[in-house]
Amino acid sequence: MPWYMIRLSQRDVAADKGTAILDAYSAGLMNDPSAVEAAVYDRRSDDDGVTYFLSPTAARIMSAHLNDPGATECDAPASEDGLDLVAGDRSKAESPQKR
Repeated sequence: MPWYMIRLSQRDVAADKGTAILDAYSAGLMNDPSAVEAAVYDRRSDDDGVTYFLSPTAARIMSAHLNDPGATECDAPASEDGLDLVAGDRSKAESPQKR
């Protein structure tokens, strides 16, 4: 499964839509506790929006969320692009690409 990204606007962030993404991650991990490499990263944008990046395993356990508006398949993000791990075990998480 590929990486996915979900872009939230400043309005979406203010409406706390990021919490729904993290809740979906938690629910997915509870349903499949063996998915220890699942990871969600975020990157803040200059316009106060946020882009969430779902690793392939996170995308698999959160598959119902991939139908949300704004969820698109993407290449693995570059680790140098200001990413923060917001869900997942840092020692086991699928990592973004290094340039």
